Amino acid sequence: ITNMEVDAAMFRLDLSKYVLPGSYVKMVYGRAHTGGIETLYDNQGYAPYAQGESDADENVDFFIALGSIYNNGQYNLMFEHASIFNTKGAEAGLPAKGTNKSLDAGTAYLDALSFQMTGVGDMVNDFLDDTTLFASIARTQYNPDNNHQLLGSTENSTGYSWWAGFTIPDMISKRGKVGFEINYGSKYWTPMTWAEDSVLGSKVAVRGEAYEAYWNFEMFGVKNLTGQLRYTYLQHDYTPSIRCAGWVEPKKVDIEAQDIRAFIRYQY
Repeated sequence: ITNMEVDAAMFRLDLSKYVLPGSYVKMVYGRAHTGGIETLYDNQGYAPYAQGESDADENVDFFIALGSIYNNGQYNLMFEHASIFNTKGAEAGLPAKGTNKSLDAGTAYLDALSFQMTGVGDMVNDFLDDTTLFASIARTQYNPDNNHQLLGSTENSTGYSWWAGFTIPDMISKRGKVGFEINYGSKYWTPMTWAEDSVLGSKVAVRGEAYEAYWNFEMFGVKNLTGQLRYTYLQHDYTPSIRCAGWVEPKKVDIEAQDIRAFIRYQY
């Protein structure tokens, strides 16, 4: 639900001795920029994530609490909550463009609960021991202030998402893994994701469906010579969620995006 470039202060409390094994909580309070510059899904084409000249209210303040509820090394139950206090939107009754965007317009609340299993069963065989399964569910709620709108509405807007996947041994190389992931997001699903890991934008922010398959491997069995083949497919059923732009109303669309990546990396 969060993946941004920010300035923040944080601290972590280790609760494993007092609550449950592996439990901890991390608190983060910080400030980010508005993300008002247009990007690749906008009519003006791609530009870097930065402050737009017409953005009247510059900063985004937030509080995040995240951590593990339980983690014994094999089973890990994780959580995250984020409150965005001056979420950017627009004044109600006016077109959300020009100077009527990136305005302090309300508060957003984001929540996620995730589970990861590292190894299936207890020493059944090498294949299951090296298999990882995970699943996550999340919710976003955007609450506009009086006389303002968020996501094109003066009412509270709630979005939902789920994410699941697995990695298994590739059965070819010594430590290679093959993985598959699927994401789904509803109309108003709007996480705080600016720091995307592909040219397509944020896979986890898709309002529709996303599929990803990849192969991570070590060439010639050398640990510091690694490679990846990855294919990502996104089907946007609603206006793509870009830089958590609360002034943009999600509308029905039919946009497909695909990305194929191949690389070899040497670390020294």
